[in-house]
Amino acid sequence: MILPFSEPCQWWVRKGVLLPALLCLLLASPLRQVLAQAPDTLNTFVQAVQSQNWTEAGTLAEPLLDEFEGTPRFDYYYALLLIETGRTQEAIFTLERVLAFYPQQQRARLELARAYFINNNLHRSRVEFDRVLSEDPPQNVRANIEQFLARIDAAEHSTRTQFQLYAGLDFGWNTNINNGSTLSGELAPNLLGLNRISDASRAQESYFGRVRLGGQWVQPTSLTNAWVYSLQAQSLIYPEADDFNQNDLAARVQHLHRSDRTRYQAALNSSYSWIDGDPWQLSLGLNGQWQASVWQRLWAGPAAQAQWGWAQGGNRSDTFGTRLGTVLTLEENSRQHEGRLVYAQQSIEGNDNGHLEWDGVGTQYQLAWQWPNRINTTFRFQYDWRTYRGDDLLFVVSEGSQERKRREDQFLSAETAINWPVQRWLSSRTSLKYEWLNSNINAYSREQWVFSQSLTVLF
Repeated sequence: MILPFSEPCQWWVRKGVLLPALLCLLLASPLRQVLAQAPDTLNTFVQAVQSQNWTEAGTLAEPLLDEFEGTPRFDYYYALLLIETGRTQEAIFTLERVLAFYPQQQRARLELARAYFINNNLHRSRVEFDRVLSEDPPQNVRANIEQFLARIDAAEHSTRTQFQLYAGLDFGWNTNINNGSTLSGELAPNLLGLNRISDASRAQESYFGRVRLGGQWVQPTSLTNAWVYSLQAQSLIYPEADDFNQNDLAARVQHLHRSDRTRYQAALNSSYSWIDGDPWQLSLGLNGQWQASVWQRLWAGPAAQAQWGWAQGGNRSDTFGTRLGTVLTLEENSRQHEGRLVYAQQSIEGNDNGHLEWDGVGTQYQLAWQWPNRINTTFRFQYDWRTYRGDDLLFVVSEGSQERKRREDQFLSAETAINWPVQRWLSSRTSLKYEWLNSNINAYSREQWVFSQSLTVLF
């Protein structure tokens, strides 16, 4: 039973423990008189805490400390204020002082268990919650405790090193495997006088299959930090276009941090790829983002990315790209919204000659929605505006002109996916993606649809 502060002696009397009962009866009446004579500021402070007006409560608490610190009523509500303001270690000491007077005051014990949980002392938190459960609390209190105990189980599990192997099979249809032009009309004016796009430059479509094999090792360093190491090999096969078959070996090292006030992640990615059996490119990438809680469930902070690519043969070009922006995340019940404003990005391919280098701005949005039966849906949208630094080598501003044209592109991408964990060892993902690039030089305009079905088996 959860006893109020005004009835502490009843428990000792019912238990037949005479000496504590006698002392309690002798002290209870003077204590009630002291509390009854408490000034209005103490009652106002209690009301401020009960209404969760933490700013007012903090202002009122300071002048009350000298007179009322050490009295159970003040200590209990002051501990709630300490928890709310992040001073959990002080709250623990204050609540333990309350329980020294009233060991059966289960409301105080519940708050003590919560303070231990926030302070990452999971063992003591579990002990205090179990003590309350042993007193057969009301059903709503029991349900709340069981939720906390489940979170403790999850937190303890998250501190264990985890290693997971997986194998995956993907299949689907791609309408533009070579990022070719989808122009159907007459070619823009150019120095060679060409009227139509060549067949080799047109989009090629094909169904595809992909085999994946990989592993992931998660090494937590605390309740809020972890290192994640992953390695994956994959083979992408186009039965109708063997020249585009691709093999990749990719590795990733990532550091994650997640607390009640800040989140960040930083990752180093590397990969080596072969196309049609020939070495193609060595890639290296760095990316990171940092967010702080700015309002209730809204998080905001900067994000940055850099990517290098080194050609591995032939007349291919090296590449380099960067992105810098701001990321906003809003969490509500079963949905998570993430928006990115990219206010500086660039891409360089080949030599520093301008016509393959562009600068741009963009925006991204992602919605993750958790449904019953552990089904998760995601929707992603991206829009970029890109301006090239140099004039194009082939296309001119008008027919008969020798003035070369400066290229500008608009890029749009949208993707939706359904993720379904069929069993603990088997997951399914179905996705549909659309890309559209519109250029002021129509030869570069293109469209692409990709449908994919993936199955992943965990070992």
